[in-house]
Amino acid sequence: MYASGPFVMNTRAEIEQAYRDFHSGKFGSIPRALRHVIHERGAVSGIRQPG
Repeated sequence: MYASGPFVMNTRAEIEQAYRDFHSGKFGSIPRALRHVIHERGAVSGIRQPG
């Protein structure tokens, strides 16, 4: 099992492919108008603020 960042896969090659897919936009994108809202809530860093 390999883990890196938000990805957990069976092989290092799968991790590398996941990063390529992520950076190419294969997982979708966040509309520019919503990016500041998501960042303020901590979702970008993976940390959710209380309340």
